[in-house]
Amino acid sequence: MSTGGAVSPVGLELIARAAAKLPERSQIILAVDHDEGGESLAEEIRARICPEVVDEGLVSVQMPQGSGEDWNDALRSLKPGNGPTVTFG
Repeated sequence: MSTGGAVSPVGLELIARAAAKLPERSQIILAVDHDEGGESLAEEIRARICPEVVDEGLVSVQMPQGSGEDWNDALRSLKPGNGPTVTFG
C-alpha cells in the first residue's frame, strides 16, 4: 500500500486495520525514503501497527542506501542486469 510519502490519520487507521487482517507471523516491510520524512513516516506507522507484531520483529524498515535518496531515485539509477530481479505473480 502506498502513502505517497505522507499519511493522514485515516490512512494510518487503514494501515493498522490491514495489518491486523494479515495471517499470523506475516512480515511487514515499510519501504520509505532515506530522509527525516521517511524515518518519521516509518515511526508513525510502527506506532499504529499491533504492538505484538512490532515486538516480534515482524516489521522491518527498508530505505535506499544513500542518505537523502528516495526510492524513485534509487530505482531509476539501476542499470539493466545490474539490479535486483523482480517477478510478479
